Amino acid sequence: MKLFGKKQKATLETTMEEIKQILKKLKEDEKGSYEARVDGLINDVIEQLDLNNVEPASDEYKQLLNRLSDLYKIKNASHEIIEKCEDLINKLDKTKDEVERKQRQIPWREITLGLFGIVQIILILKHEEFNVIASKALNFVYKGRG
Repeated sequence: MKLFGKKQKATLETTMEEIKQILKKLKEDEKGSYEARVDGLINDVIEQLDLNNVEPASDEYKQLLNRLSDLYKIKNASHEIIEKCEDLINKLDKTKDEVERKQRQIPWREITLGLFGIVQIILILKHEEFNVIASKALNFVYKGRG
């Protein structure tokens, strides 16, 4: 049972490596410029709220609060997306390892059932040498249906 050919397997492995490198760059960027830009925007909105003495009942106050909540959502979403991508990469690695392990396994059950069927046929033929057997003797042989 072969799920992937050599070409597909190589493509999958190179794609996984590329994704890992992109995630690594995103993490480094997140610690630097991206996170700093989002934090700067959050601080700007907070300063606008403080400096302009905006009344809580006004529309401007509600707009600033909505902008602030959106910025926090963006900041949190970037962390979640990176974590989800890392989880997917880990699952792909585990699946690849399982597929390789299963491809290397010997199908002992099928081999055993095949040998058992051959032994049954041999026993029936040996018995037929010495005794008369009805024509339905081969119905006793295991046919290996799933």
